[in-house]
Amino acid sequence: WNHREVAAAVQDFISISELAESAALAAHAEPDNLTIQEEIMIGKARDAYLALRPLPCSSCRGCMPCPEEIDVPRIFERYNDVFMYGDLETARLLYINEGHRADFCTECGACEKTCAKRLPVIEWLKKARRLFAGPAIPAYPRKRFSAADARRARSPQAK
Repeated sequence: WNHREVAAAVQDFISISELAESAALAAHAEPDNLTIQEEIMIGKARDAYLALRPLPCSSCRGCMPCPEEIDVPRIFERYNDVFMYGDLETARLLYINEGHRADFCTECGACEKTCAKRLPVIEWLKKARRLFAGPAIPAYPRKRFSAADARRARSPQAK
């Protein structure tokens, strides 16, 4: 809200009430309305959040599409989740349930050529593969998920 140059923000809503609440806030928001203390607090929170993530991928999806249909940014999100939340088992189960297979990487390098941050994507995929490997990961066939699948999974009716 605090930047004049920002004309739009993309948000994800689960309910109409969340959308209404956000719209009401936006209707009254003015640029440059945060105090210096608030800006410092937001900056410290951002820095603390980023410090928990060992892998500095921003999920921009510049590395996509992968010729092997590996969802590199999502695997990297799962990898970071392990360290941010200290919960390997949940991240591993999500990795499995979402059908990720870092081991399908052929090391073609297409992802590294297009990564905006010039991350060593192949090496990070190897780390993710080692982290998520183990007896809990059966060799499931790949399942492709669409945006509609993701919306259904987030909807209150799916729970």
